[in-house]
Amino acid sequence: MSSEAVLTTSRLPSELIELAIYHLRLLSLSHKDLLPCTLVSHEWLVLARNHMAFVLGANHAPVFLECLHSPHLTLLTTARRLRIVSWCDGPSDPYHKVLPLLQQFTRLRALSLWCDPPDDLPVLPELTEFELFGTFPTFNGFTTFMSSLQPTLRRLVLYRVPSKDIPEPLQLAQFPLFDLTALGLEFNDKYPPLESLLLRFRTSSLTLDLPADMHRVGLLQTISRYLAFLAGDLKALHLKCESEADIRFVSSLDFYSNTNVTCIQIGCAVRFNVLPPSFDISLSPSFETLFSKIMAHSNSTSTPSKIETLILGVETESWRNAPPYPSFHHLSSLLTSSQFSGIRDLQFVVEGSPFCFKGLARLAREKFESLIPSVLPERVCQMVSCVDGEDPDEV
Repeated sequence: MSSEAVLTTSRLPSELIELAIYHLRLLSLSHKDLLPCTLVSHEWLVLARNHMAFVLGANHAPVFLECLHSPHLTLLTTARRLRIVSWCDGPSDPYHKVLPLLQQFTRLRALSLWCDPPDDLPVLPELTEFELFGTFPTFNGFTTFMSSLQPTLRRLVLYRVPSKDIPEPLQLAQFPLFDLTALGLEFNDKYPPLESLLLRFRTSSLTLDLPADMHRVGLLQTISRYLAFLAGDLKALHLKCESEADIRFVSSLDFYSNTNVTCIQIGCAVRFNVLPPSFDISLSPSFETLFSKIMAHSNSTSTPSKIETLILGVETESWRNAPPYPSFHHLSSLLTSSQFSGIRDLQFVVEGSPFCFKGLARLAREKFESLIPSVLPERVCQMVSCVDGEDPDEV
């Protein structure tokens, strides 16, 4: 790029640059796609950093600590998003030397901890987003940190139960109440759900990751009661299904009280066989059952459907003898039914295959997109959009 081009670009209004970077982040799978923006000018560098997540692994910690002594360091005053990743045990792990420095990130607004934080994790009252993929030593430590995030916290993601001990009822009662714009929850076999803790979170957007396990009826009952607790406040629901078994599992949830949901996202609802020459597209056998359960409250004309946005995950694989799935044409008949009458935006998130190279998500999406006009009516095609999902090993 010539110096003249750089000068011309740098004179763009900051609002326009911010808008361009924002839309680039929405369209990009990886934050690495924002790196070229940092090379345009100092203004672009500062604005791009607002949308970039800095990932700090255990191997990076010593170098990072050295960089803090540099007189030219600007990271502490510009970084707004930070992810710390380490699964080593013990206080000797390098990331334990980084955590006490978090308060020096004066503009930090989003923190993702893929590690087990200590109970004395520094309070960060300016955080608006927090993701915890780990556990505090005690529930009191988790409570202390979460209490410091009021009232600024807006987005929260919790993987597992966030402490190694089981809290007493009095401890749960002292946990702060949060009114969030988005909440993500993942439950696995090792950690039981804490229903009393869930009731401390109100949210208008809920993401659930519930691995299929038909022996965990209690988990479905707990989540169903939480959905009833959210009731009409819930506007967006994302079910992170990763298989047909997951879709069958979540179909047992009770959504009857969630009468104001306008956006639904369901993972693995569509199967796309990229093996030539068939390029077969089919629909999850359990999709209709699940969607009927979600729409149970609108089976009468007195309570019409409010769904405006439907996002379906597309599982991309190569099958030679795949088990039969309903034809994708079945989705056409569903979309023309009264239950779908309010939908204005139909989006497909096309995932990359774990058995193929990085970049397949884009290639699969382009192929899938080209087939849409042949399998959906023209009226439906007008509201369809396709986006890239995740590629293997993508951070």
